[in-house]
Amino acid sequence: MLQKPLTYMNLSANAVAKAINFLKIPLENVIVIHDDLDLAVGKLKVKTGGGSGGHNGLKDIDARVGNGYKRVRVGIGRPINKDMVSDYVLCKFDRDEKQIIDRINNGITKNLTALFQGRKDTFIASAILE
Repeated sequence: MLQKPLTYMNLSANAVAKAINFLKIPLENVIVIHDDLDLAVGKLKVKTGGGSGGHNGLKDIDARVGNGYKRVRVGIGRPINKDMVSDYVLCKFDRDEKQIIDRINNGITKNLTALFQGRKDTFIASAILE
């Protein structure tokens, strides 16, 4: 099941917890795909568990369901000025960034099976190359 919550990012756990509970999905079978300021635009990393890195959506999910789920971190870059982070994450991508993000999103979608099969490196390489 693929889910795109329509809630505010800070309330992501509402949708995630409902899906987990209704469908009886083990937490280790949950994959959350999210933006990451600490990665350059278009870079991907995958990990299971860990901290939220300041991401409010992940904080909410961690507090409600735990942190033992897989995370696909999609790089969006970081503004030069720390005071601009809120505006930066809410603004639209420029044309070049949008092309990169669209390509990555397509690659993620086409290659999720590899991630479910535990082939993290194959998933990352395939998603980036799509």
